[in-house]
Amino acid sequence: MKNLYPKNFKNFKNLTIKDSILFLSIIFLLILISIANQKSKKIPIAISKQETALNFNKKIFEYINLGNKRLIVSWLWIQTLLESDHQQYKKRDANSWMFLRFDTIVSLDPLFLQAYRVAGPYLSVIKDDIVGANILYNKGLKIFPDDFYLNFYAGNNYFFELNDMENAYKHFERIQYHLHAPKYLPSIVAKIKAQMGDLQVAYDLISAAYKMQPADSDLKERYYESLYAIKAEIDLNCLNSNSKYEINKKCNIYDLDGNRYFINKSNVYDAIKKWKPFRINKFISK
Repeated sequence: MKNLYPKNFKNFKNLTIKDSILFLSIIFLLILISIANQKSKKIPIAISKQETALNFNKKIFEYINLGNKRLIVSWLWIQTLLESDHQQYKKRDANSWMFLRFDTIVSLDPLFLQAYRVAGPYLSVIKDDIVGANILYNKGLKIFPDDFYLNFYAGNNYFFELNDMENAYKHFERIQYHLHAPKYLPSIVAKIKAQMGDLQVAYDLISAAYKMQPADSDLKERYYESLYAIKAEIDLNCLNSNSKYEINKKCNIYDLDGNRYFINKSNVYDAIKKWKPFRINKFISK
């Protein structure tokens, strides 16, 4: 039978107790290091997608596409969705990698409606790239000016992120009675006008929405409360801008319920019913 032991196996027989202890100590130390290595938390090396994303100059694809724009757009679109990340972009310089990728896509295919609808909200809400989202909304609305979703998303971006009431109003007003519009939208449109100082326009907008509601609608009741508040503010501003003894003939002295305004303890005109300024809550000064 062949000897399966290594030729120098006999040397193990000559190990001293000291060598054996040293050998076992080394084995034990290696086991401890292995266990510690497994349990220890490794510090990940994190490199942001913003640093590693590959973006080509869109003009390259515009001039050199060999008639395959749609193929390039499809490839870019799929790659962008697969590689998308949630890291917010705060620089406000329209240079986030996802904005550049989306911008290339819609430059190659301006009629790609879904790209505008998906890219805008993603950039605004997830990436916090407000400027990039706004650029894409404006590009999309030049081609699809009446698209409900683009107007709604752009209006929200202007209203909540950019605090641009004038542009928010422009987009919301266009779609306030659209089939897909939320029921509160006419009220928002009117409140924006009130915030901009156009109380009479706000009153007319709410009045139109009020007339469109069924008699037993809860929304109709809310609209009535809004109308009361707007009218009260208009009337009381008029009454209190003049001497209480010399009421301007243009001032209305009755509220929406038909009750006469009165002079309160502070010596100014007031309404019998409690009301608050018809404004968007975050803009009401306390």
